Amino acid sequence: MQTLDTQASMPPAAELARLGARFAAREVAVAGGAVVSVRERGQGPAIVCLHGIGSGAASWLEVAELLAPEARLIAWDAPGYGASTPLEADAPTAADYAARLGALLDALRIESCVLLGHSLGAIVAAAAARRDARIRRLLLVSPA
Repeated sequence: MQTLDTQASMPPAAELARLGARFAAREVAVAGGAVVSVRERGQGPAIVCLHGIGSGAASWLEVAELLAPEARLIAWDAPGYGASTPLEADAPTAADYAARLGALLDALRIESCVLLGHSLGAIVAAAAARRDARIRRLLLVSPA
């Protein structure tokens, strides 16, 4: 029987400390009693980042550090990732994820943003941009 070495799959302690100090996660209550885990850094115009499958909000740390002097970077853990409440549908669609993103933008009082989606996050970003006028610019990186 094969066992998983959890120590080998975890980031080094220094990286975890850096992540916690510079890009800490917090839970945001959204409509319907759900929560969305987000990481945020910087001030200025909002850039909202959506990760792909097998990733998470923490993957945007380097981008957040680069942009922090000029922008407010907000990265979510998609529904079902990290501490974010999963969607209720058995087979959720991109529109379901986009609706949860809209609820997050409401909760954070985001009036205008650039939306950046990577991989599966690009599919969600495209669906969200179709329905939400607050999304002023859309950037899709390696769409799934």
